[in-house]
Amino acid sequence: MVTLDEIKIIVKLTAGELGQNAMRAMITLDFGGVFKIKGFRIQSSKFEGGSGDRIWVTPPSYFAKGGYHPIFFSEDKDWWKRLEAKIIEAYRDACMSDAVRDLKEDS
Repeated sequence: MVTLDEIKIIVKLTAGELGQNAMRAMITLDFGGVFKIKGFRIQSSKFEGGSGDRIWVTPPSYFAKGGYHPIFFSEDKDWWKRLEAKIIEAYRDACMSDAVRDLKEDS
């Protein structure tokens, strides 16, 4: 099984509205340069998640027959929760880095 430490999380912050379901970031999971999974999203939510934020992580999906269907799915719910927490942590780090960069530019 792949360990979470082997997965590099690449965060691309998106600019836009901060309303409900607004996309805040696109996430790519890099499995040691062997392969990447693109298309994870961090979106605003009206509900507070386990991280205490009003955001949620959605895996890549496609639209067919009137609904969205996930492309990425983990059978191990505990592993998914830990991956989700790691994605949110990487997102927070990227937001902090972006804020620091903005402060430096304003100085």
